[in-house]
Amino acid sequence: QQRRSVKRRHLVFYLRVFNQSDSGVLGHVVDISSEGLMLLSDASIKVGEKFPLRMRLPIDLSDKDELQFNAVCRWCKEDGNPDFYLSGLQIDGITIEVEEYILHLINDYSYGEPL
Repeated sequence: QQRRSVKRRHLVFYLRVFNQSDSGVLGHVVDISSEGLMLLSDASIKVGEKFPLRMRLPIDLSDKDELQFNAVCRWCKEDGNPDFYLSGLQIDGITIEVEEYILHLINDYSYGEPL
């Protein structure tokens, strides 16, 4: 069993994540770290599938309204509600800019102590 080296944090609201390939909503962020995110979606996501993603940011976070990054699905399972799925996505090749925005998101919009 693989252990996470970075603790994920629950955000105070769900951010929408879009697949850049077809602009469809892939899901909503449940929790996030600089290494990955858990999404809640209404369709299962194939394990091993790679995605170019866009994540909408809160208006007051910065001058950007979204982040773009690549991720690969590491696991997918039914949520407690059988109409939804939870998926773990690992960010692939994160840039310093994307990491800084994610850390800013975590510090300003998550439950718990700032990082």
